[in-house]
Amino acid sequence: MPPLFGLIKDLQPGRSKIALQLRLIRSYDILKFGNKNEAFSHEVIFHDKEGNRVHATINQSSISKIKPILEQGNIYTIKDYVITTNNLKFKTTECKFKILLFRQTRITELEDDTFPNHMFNFKAFDDVAKMEEVQQASLFDLIGVIVSSYKPIEKDLNGKPTKLMDIVIEDLEGKTLSCTLWEQYADTMFEFLCSQPKMHVCIILQYCRPTMFRGEVRITSSYHITNIIFDENVAEIKEMKEKFAVIHKNRSISIKMVKSPTFRTIEDEINDGISVLKTISELAEGKEGMFWIYGTILEIETLGAFTYLACKICLKKLKQDDDSFFCETCESFDVSGRLRYFNNYFIHNYINCLFINYKISNMYKLRVCVADDSGVASLNLWDRECAQLIGKPASDLSVEYGSNELPFEIEELVTKSALFKIIINKGETKMYDGAYGVSKICSDPDMIEKYEIEDGEGKKCQEYEVEEDLKYCFLRMVEMMNGYPKYV
Repeated sequence: MPPLFGLIKDLQPGRSKIALQLRLIRSYDILKFGNKNEAFSHEVIFHDKEGNRVHATINQSSISKIKPILEQGNIYTIKDYVITTNNLKFKTTECKFKILLFRQTRITELEDDTFPNHMFNFKAFDDVAKMEEVQQASLFDLIGVIVSSYKPIEKDLNGKPTKLMDIVIEDLEGKTLSCTLWEQYADTMFEFLCSQPKMHVCIILQYCRPTMFRGEVRITSSYHITNIIFDENVAEIKEMKEKFAVIHKNRSISIKMVKSPTFRTIEDEINDGISVLKTISELAEGKEGMFWIYGTILEIETLGAFTYLACKICLKKLKQDDDSFFCETCESFDVSGRLRYFNNYFIHNYINCLFINYKISNMYKLRVCVADDSGVASLNLWDRECAQLIGKPASDLSVEYGSNELPFEIEELVTKSALFKIIINKGETKMYDGAYGVSKICSDPDMIEKYEIEDGEGKKCQEYEVEEDLKYCFLRMVEMMNGYPKYV
């Protein structure tokens, strides 16, 4: 006798009348583009008795009939549905198929105390932090205690004001992860923390995703998919709070809203112990952490054509496929783009791989040699840092210059001094072919004067102002330093 209910692992494409017995894990609306008040579809995620998950879609015409009878956590029998390929960009399940539910689909709520409950798929903090390759399309769950929170801010993204809020959560082993919540999730978190300031606030981030930001693996909410759970009656939250209280019984955690790290000054970072001021020679020790160094630009090391097409979403390099471009990370095509190489070799092009965009943005990428009295180092400067130093966006220079000749505005960077922020992660020494990646710069003269490193005799490291001083300084330091290659 065949089993009464089918299993997710046995699904095959086509229309099916095999009954499924499933628990609803998560449901959410996909809103119409440009209309936040109307749903384009209703998305649902289920698991069966073996714990396997499947994604289901309810189209707009069927939402009014099916959505009202669905509730997260409940068990349902489902009959008469269509099985199709799972082509979703963000993978809510590992199943290669998804289910389409329509008006003829028969859905009945079921009471069954023996049916397993696999509502969450928690990932260990350590596994997230040590990801060798960040798959931004992969979604998972996290549970932790909020140990820091930052006031919501608004950023301009593609010309649209967008709200975000940063929090830091900690697990039972003391590992922490930074998390950025966007739009409605930022509002939800802010309202909760303001209305219920408590000790040991435990949350579940359901269907969040990883991202790489300035060399650090962070967590971010994912459009409409993510669910934030604060309910203290949830068994997993209750257990987490009890264990955390036992482990940290002598530790008091009071969550306070502080200034967002996005807007912290170098003074804030150093005073709060977030970053450390170092010389270039101390930086070469390769210790893990966030550091500021003072230095003068000796040379522009950028050689050859450094133009490439990159995905605006994940910033990874795009592959050309005939007249379209493919992002392997986002698994998406942009059919609107055409390969354009500007002669300005210091500029690389970004193209949106998800939305039609006929205007290719130009962004800087420069490699420079920087020196202080202790040594020299190669640094990679990206668009924001270059624009700050040069005072012009890359798009302006791309119009102004049409050859491989290095623009005057970039040549003028030589002899300029600034403070450069470097992030060194565990197990790393240098990045990008022997150069440190710069995540932030400070060119404010007052800050430079305040944090300019003193040499061994208590004197300020001199700022090199003329070309002859630069050549002398450069050769002298190369001779002095052991283990450093000579620059040609």
